Amino acid sequence: MIDDPAQRLTSVDSEGRMHENDRTNRLHRRRIVGYALCFALWLVSAIPLAGLSSDDGGGAGVAAAYLAGGLAVALVIRGVYTVTTRRPFWSPWLFVIAAILAIAGYVTQSAGDEPFRPEGANRGAESQQA
Repeated sequence: MIDDPAQRLTSVDSEGRMHENDRTNRLHRRRIVGYALCFALWLVSAIPLAGLSSDDGGGAGVAAAYLAGGLAVALVIRGVYTVTTRRPFWSPWLFVIAAILAIAGYVTQSAGDEPFRPEGANRGAESQQA
């Protein structure tokens, strides 16, 4: 048992710093995981765009344009939010907004198109009707 109050204070202080460092490391890990997941969502939003670009003959350039356009609009939205609320600019939400905008752009672009059907899907329906 520690009888000296100075030693007791030092022990509590070092434990407090240790818990603070653990908390800081845990928050840092969560932030990195959040960025990674949101960035992956943003990149996954390019999958339907790649199908659209291959149909139109634009290639990967069309998908990249949608992703870049969504990211540019998300940067503007986040910038306005940052200025009005005095929060940090960089956030995982930036990539979530960009992914939503890219998907919304794809949905808007392909609104009047025929839905995608695999090559063998029509043959099964024709044989059932005959």
